[in-house]
Amino acid sequence: MKKTFSLALVLALLFSLLGLPVNAANLYPESSHNYKNNTTDVQTYTCPGSPDGMYVTFSASTFTEESDVTTTIMGELTEEMLTEFAQKGYFNKPGDTIRIEYGSGFLYGEFQGSQLSGKTIYIPSDTMTITLTSDAAVTGYGYKITRISTTLPANQAMVIYDVNGDKYPVNYTAGDSLELHYNFQNKIIGNKAIIGWQTADGKQLWYRNYENDDEGFDYPSPDYTAYKNGEITYAEYRAQWDAYDKAYNEWAYGVDLKLEGGKTYVLTPIYCNVSIRSDEVYSFTNSSRYFCNQVDGYYFTDDDFYQQYLNYGMTFALSPLAPVGAIACTVLTAVWPTIEWSGSCCGFPLTVLLQHNGKIDMLSGQGVDCVRDLVPDETVISRINFYNSQAVAGFPTDNMGLKRGTKDYTRQLKKLFKTVESGKPVYLEYYSNDGHILLNILHLDFDMISMAHGVLLTGAYTDADGNHVILGYNNNSSNYYKGYTDVYTINKDFTDIYDNYGSLLDGFSWNADISYLDSFPIKGIPNPFAWHIEFLKNIFTNLIEILREFFGIVK
Repeated sequence: MKKTFSLALVLALLFSLLGLPVNAANLYPESSHNYKNNTTDVQTYTCPGSPDGMYVTFSASTFTEESDVTTTIMGELTEEMLTEFAQKGYFNKPGDTIRIEYGSGFLYGEFQGSQLSGKTIYIPSDTMTITLTSDAAVTGYGYKITRISTTLPANQAMVIYDVNGDKYPVNYTAGDSLELHYNFQNKIIGNKAIIGWQTADGKQLWYRNYENDDEGFDYPSPDYTAYKNGEITYAEYRAQWDAYDKAYNEWAYGVDLKLEGGKTYVLTPIYCNVSIRSDEVYSFTNSSRYFCNQVDGYYFTDDDFYQQYLNYGMTFALSPLAPVGAIACTVLTAVWPTIEWSGSCCGFPLTVLLQHNGKIDMLSGQGVDCVRDLVPDETVISRINFYNSQAVAGFPTDNMGLKRGTKDYTRQLKKLFKTVESGKPVYLEYYSNDGHILLNILHLDFDMISMAHGVLLTGAYTDADGNHVILGYNNNSSNYYKGYTDVYTINKDFTDIYDNYGSLLDGFSWNADISYLDSFPIKGIPNPFAWHIEFLKNIFTNLIEILREFFGIVK
């Protein structure tokens, strides 16, 4: 009797143990399928053993409704939806999200659609919380976790970007080629920017800063028509895009690293010093909304306008350049205030540079601690416009490379790069048409004016391919204050420079020493000799360099 009871007990125990993996899997967080509208489902999971991190795999079925702007009525009409449609002509559908947090509330990410479908993610903690939030209409499968482990599945690879102890994991399929994660490209942290990554064994991976031309790329495009006609699912259409993007990036940028299955790669940053921090630039961008008053033209306060008149008059009237002063005052009085500029691209970098060098005070008027916190009130707008017009006076004091293919162009590119590389911020203007040297100097080529743009260069390095890369603040895009730079690339032999979009710069002028602006203060009596001193210094310096080059004396 006792033997029979013992045997039954052993068999029962064995059956219960056999069932443990299935029961354990069921304990993983999982939404209902399909999930309901207007729901918030919060689930927390803690991995046994208190590991430093865990690999979490989602099922291929994982899917939620994505955000959408649509003219299709979805679900019950509300008064708010009708009002929105009357105002905009469309409904803005927010969609449903899966939010993942780890540890004591750190956000890992928010996901929609099939972004987590079949993916393994690395959670750098033993605890995670998943919150599925849905809106009033349209649902999906939701999510299901099929595996949680402290080891990576054999068909997956993981890259962990380790930035000063903050870990950013990105999941890949085994055999994928690593594309350096664009979210970290030229990311500014304090006074340095990430320009590449290094593996644990010392292999350096550099960003390629401009792509090949699209000509010659013949990978099949995703079939939107088939998706629109319902012939393929969204997941299939998204998979086509993933494959297309992967093929394009490998073709355009090359392969940085082939990723092995079951392996985790930890990458640490390669840095380049920058001279201007992200809190030293404006958080708003170049816009006609700000810089024209839409009625009288270019915006100035009265005080700033009359100060400019004083500056030009005192700087040029009592000198051989009196005619220049007369022209400047005439233009300033009769023409400048009526011009409806599309923005103030030169004033942005100049005021940032002046503030950085302690030449002006843009902050005290609003009682803020940094330029990034300034808001575009009338005083700030006027000051930016004020120095936008001073860029005109800066031309004869600037270094110039006005014709591609010339020795002077190459000489100036070398000097420009070395100056930024040495740690000095540089004000740069560039143009999209070459030639017209005299008109460029006088700033009277109105076609050229419309194609000119000013930026501030803040860091430089030479990449593994021998290209000379310069990082910069471009006020036409609100990226630098968020921690991302524009990129300007000079080829190996310093004959060409490309902007952030891979376009050649035909002509440019630049200056690291802005002492000439002492002739054009915002308030008070100008130093009328500062401009002339910088003008003569520029001529003398460039003459010496030209003679050195002529006689083969290389610095």
